[in-house]
Amino acid sequence: MDGSKTSVGVILPDDGPFDYEWLRLEPWLAESRYHDVTCLVQRSPADGIMAEENLKAIGAVDALGPCARKLRKADAEVLLWACTSGSFVKGYSGARRQLEELSALGGCPATSTSIAMAEAMHSIGADKVDLLSAYSDPVTALLVDFLRDSGIAVGLVSSLGCDVTEESFAIDIEREVSSFAEEYPSPLPILVPDTAINTLDLLGRLEAAAGRVVVTANQASLWHAVYLIRGGGEDIVRAFQCTDSREPA
Repeated sequence: MDGSKTSVGVILPDDGPFDYEWLRLEPWLAESRYHDVTCLVQRSPADGIMAEENLKAIGAVDALGPCARKLRKADAEVLLWACTSGSFVKGYSGARRQLEELSALGGCPATSTSIAMAEAMHSIGADKVDLLSAYSDPVTALLVDFLRDSGIAVGLVSSLGCDVTEESFAIDIEREVSSFAEEYPSPLPILVPDTAINTLDLLGRLEAAAGRVVVTANQASLWHAVYLIRGGGEDIVRAFQCTDSREPA
């Protein structure tokens, strides 16, 4: 490993043969403000079903522990559980306990997508967001509870009704953000959860379509992992201002 690189150990659900951007990030990182970051990815067991009991199972320490140990041996400087629903399903206190377990196993700080999204909102002083959720209504309600307990109120909510990750991966997120912003005008940031939705190449276009700040799961995850390694830094908006709006690879 290049000693000049910041190493993020990513635990990613192994829930299908999908072209997740986490699996091909190096070219994107090299061309972005995160050119000094490398992501070490381990896949954890997952069935792709976004129902409460299934999500609790994929986020259990028994499922994540082997990945955390491997990433510790690879000298990861921070662990990232790159799964939104598998990190908020037990609530805010459950998400914090999950990170304590991962940090102990990995021997380094740990974050998750849900915690990262909350921290991203705090970083820009947003105590209320509009939510464009890929999930079913019951799972979206769990996310709303998580955000509330993390100090983030939720205004307008749209649930796209996805029950499996294959459905959320296939979402045309630019179209959905545009439709949401048109139907629900508001000055609040739009939060787009679910790490199965590739967004890093689309951030500029999503904000242009919305006409306001948009924060996505993968954007927040990467930002917070690097933020923890560096002991602080820019808020999430400034950190991604130089990211272009390329077509997806």
